[in-house]
Amino acid sequence: MKRFSKHLLKSGKASHAEKIIYYTLFNLQKQAQDQDAMHIVNKAVENSQPLFSLKKRKVGGRARQVPSLLKGKKRENIAVKWLIEAAAQKQNTSKKSLSFSDCLSSEIIDAYKNEGQVMKKKNELHKTAEANRGFVKSLW
Repeated sequence: MKRFSKHLLKSGKASHAEKIIYYTLFNLQKQAQDQDAMHIVNKAVENSQPLFSLKKRKVGGRARQVPSLLKGKKRENIAVKWLIEAAAQKQNTSKKSLSFSDCLSSEIIDAYKNEGQVMKKKNELHKTAEANRGFVKSLW
């Protein structure tokens, strides 16, 4: 959960980030009574981890997006960042006044079920990496 608190920190207010995480875990526990909330969070982060990143390289005088593999910690950090960004976007676009912890818990559940905005972003990234795999040789 330290991953989430580091990404949630705004102006150094660790207590505020911890409250959001606590309420998120509480909401997850309420919604999924038969499973542990930490198991749901870990599975959601695991499901939303991208395998590739796209780096811009000049190939033949043009800037191309070249896919490259990501290592473990970087994959986790990107997944957590995507979950938090999706929750913030959901909070901003919702017509009801939802708390950030409610939005974050719903995004975590969506990622746990392989649905939602984070999974769309991951699949889009993988499609782009698949389309540009011919440029991988230019990394060497």
